[in-house]
Amino acid sequence: MRILKIIGTLIVLVLVTASQANAISRYNSLSFTCAKIRQVISSEGAVILRYPGKFNPGIVLHDRFVKNVRWCQMDEYTAIKSVPTSDNRSCRLRYCKIIDFDNNGPVRN
Repeated sequence: MRILKIIGTLIVLVLVTASQANAISRYNSLSFTCAKIRQVISSEGAVILRYPGKFNPGIVLHDRFVKNVRWCQMDEYTAIKSVPTSDNRSCRLRYCKIIDFDNNGPVRN
């Protein structure tokens, strides 16, 4: 009976640890300066940012922005996207983009 209790406790610990590892913070880009968003991304590795659409500010967009390519999947690379912040209409941040493969090898769009 004691062994079942130990196994149950270990399973709970593994599940809690796994769920914490997958947590990602979400922020509104207009609530921060560009420097602060970069600082948060640098400390957390990756965040989800909500921001208004460039051509239709009534539409809220969201993307996952990353510190560097290590936060991307193996079939992705980092590209640059600009988002508005409280002090900058075009804060340039990295995000993960899928590498498109064609007949001649990988193509980065």
